[in-house]
Amino acid sequence: MKVARSSYLAGFAGTSNVLVGKRYEIPTMGTMAHSFVSSFGDEIDAFRSYAASFPETATLLIDTYDTIAGAPQSGRSRQRDDCPWSAPERRPHR
Repeated sequence: MKVARSSYLAGFAGTSNVLVGKRYEIPTMGTMAHSFVSSFGDEIDAFRSYAASFPETATLLIDTYDTIAGAPQSGRSRQRDDCPWSAPERRPHR
């Protein structure tokens, strides 16, 4: 807790530690929790649910089970008509 508070005092924007955030009134931020992903039947459902809750700021945690498998799962979670978030704008490769 001391490190998280000291980091904030030194200029960090916030903390991922909810207890520190509450105790010292520091903004909390970060990715989704591993426990959130594991509470679903599969990663794609977890990713879609999280994106629906945070459509503008979703940062998906792809290493809950297998990072290499989680990366394409995050992409597949966007492949539905009712997907709450849009694909990033593609720029020509130079």
